Amino acid sequence: MARDLISVLRSEKVNKISGGAYDRLQVDLAYNSNKIEGGGLSREQVWYIYETKTVCFEPARVDDIIEAVNHFRCFDNVIETYKEKL
Repeated sequence: MARDLISVLRSEKVNKISGGAYDRLQVDLAYNSNKIEGGGLSREQVWYIYETKTVCFEPARVDDIIEAVNHFRCFDNVIETYKEKL
C-alpha cells in the first residue's frame, strides 16, 4: 500500500515515531530557515529544542529560539491543513 508524504508525516507525528521523516523535516527545515535569516543556532541546538522542549545551552538569542519553536508549530499546521485554501 503506497502512502503519500503527508500521510507518513501525520502518522509519525501522531504515533510519536522517533527519528523518522517527521522529526528529520522538523529539525532540518527549522535549522535551515534559521540560518537563511541569519540565526545563530546550530543543528544540534535546534534538535535539542525540538526533542526536549527546553533550552539548556549558551549562547543563544531568544529570537532564534522563538523562531525555531514557531517553525515547529507552523510545520504542524501545514501538514494538518495542506488541502485547505489559503
